[in-house]
Amino acid sequence: MPNIQIVRQLSEHIFKLHCKLKKPTASEGFEMSEIHTFWFLIIAIVSAIIIGRLGTVLREQIEKANHNKLR
Repeated sequence: MPNIQIVRQLSEHIFKLHCKLKKPTASEGFEMSEIHTFWFLIIAIVSAIIIGRLGTVLREQIEKANHNKLR
């Protein structure tokens, strides 16, 4: 019987040591990166739409001003 207790205690110590030394795996650290990547993608898309629209409005204003100068 004492051998079973020794094995049990030893396995508990190994498990505790493993838990203390365990580093985060790629899947554990991936969730936070995935959120950041998702928000970066959303911001990039929205920025591209806004900048594209501003460019179109600016071009239309310049064309309108040039058209009025020619008259």
